Amino acid sequence: MFLKSMNGVRDLSFRSMESMLRRLTLSEVRTQDFDFEQVVDVASKAAGTTSGVPDEEWWKKLCRACQDKACSTDGRRLLHTKLIHSLSQRLAVEEAYRLNETDIEKEKIESPFVVMGLPRSNGHMITHVFARSGLFLCPRMQDTWSPSIVVEADRAKLFKTDSRRFERQNPNFACVRRLVGSMADDDLTLNLHIPQSFAWGLLHGLDEYLLQTIQEDQSAVFEYTKKVLKLFQWYRKFGHFSDCVKVEFNVLDNPIEVQRTGPKHVLSKLPWLIHSPLGILNAESLHKAFPDMNVIWTHRALASGISSLCSTLAIHNSLYTGKKPSETALAQIGEKVLGIFGSGTENAIDYFGNFDKSKMVHWSNRDANRHCTRLMMKTMEHFNLDIDRHRRMHGIEGQTEFSSLQRPLHDSNLQYFGLHEGVVHQVFDAYVHQFEEFAFEKRFGVTVQDYVSLGETPALPSLNRKQSRVDQFAEGQPAGGHFLSQH
Repeated sequence: MFLKSMNGVRDLSFRSMESMLRRLTLSEVRTQDFDFEQVVDVASKAAGTTSGVPDEEWWKKLCRACQDKACSTDGRRLLHTKLIHSLSQRLAVEEAYRLNETDIEKEKIESPFVVMGLPRSNGHMITHVFARSGLFLCPRMQDTWSPSIVVEADRAKLFKTDSRRFERQNPNFACVRRLVGSMADDDLTLNLHIPQSFAWGLLHGLDEYLLQTIQEDQSAVFEYTKKVLKLFQWYRKFGHFSDCVKVEFNVLDNPIEVQRTGPKHVLSKLPWLIHSPLGILNAESLHKAFPDMNVIWTHRALASGISSLCSTLAIHNSLYTGKKPSETALAQIGEKVLGIFGSGTENAIDYFGNFDKSKMVHWSNRDANRHCTRLMMKTMEHFNLDIDRHRRMHGIEGQTEFSSLQRPLHDSNLQYFGLHEGVVHQVFDAYVHQFEEFAFEKRFGVTVQDYVSLGETPALPSLNRKQSRVDQFAEGQPAGGHFLSQH
């Protein structure tokens, strides 16, 4: 099913037997079905509410943009389904607030941890490992898909049904993301509930609509994310939002388990963990929504990170067009990524230049791949969070679980998108010089003086041995070439 060899971006023109049967049995989505009135009518019935539509003008623009999108038969049905689902969930969440606003607004989102950085920089893995430790509250895929459903078992059941159907119809989407309901999720699904979000234009190939949203303030996007987190925290009071821990150790206070793993500390309040792939494009709006946030900035070498991002957007777009993108389309994707994320990264660097450094850490892609759990311990130490051995074991299991999922390769070379390292270096010049030690851009001739990696092993004294009067060989020198050193 998954081909190892690639010619540019993976060809998604393959259609499963189920998708062919659905094409014969289901009626075709017409252009009139994207009319705003019909979309609102169907979404209101699904949400069970007759209240007005928030951001009505933007929803009208989005419906027109989806109407004009050139799609295949399956792609048009998928786009229509996502549009209906996003609007219905938005209406249902607003209805839940209308009925219980007094109680929900009492919930406070204090000092959340935000994982940000350029998309495709292993932020999802870091989020999952941190969430599995049990020290954070984090929305899972089954939660963000249908946040308006109160009962946790119903959310899991609905996501399992929808994701299984989607994976059978689009098997190659596993290149981008494996759909597992219990895994920690980012906020992109919640961003789709806000029509003026960048996510609609980027993930669905709505270029003209993307140009309109770029000029729009994104504060409403992150305010809505905060709103949904308050709703989840309210669910938790009734036992319908649990931690991202699969198997809880020491449930019955077994003395054998206590002897093996040590005591388990009781946590009075858990902070929220948010993965925001597009947060780097609107650092000010993100900070405005979460003024006391702690930031974990993830990095990846630009030569591989930019090509992976372009390839991912091409795969998303192919879901709706039903065919492999042309060379012109690939070049347009490369130009789009350079324009949006180049300027967004530069603005984020300027904004976080005045950010409290005690509330920010940096992770590289190599850190996450090689020693994610140990970096998690150092990050906890940096933020003065105590983690016992029980929760460290949960984090190790989360890293193993994330790495064991099959993810077929799909990244293409920069050349497929009309890019090369010189162009990327020119556009991301501020990023290269600011984060060379994390992104490993040494080919550009940038050197960092007196840099100590977060993942570097401290100098440990020899046990049961007196200090020698003679200096040892290479004493005080950095461990060059060691896998724990980034010099």
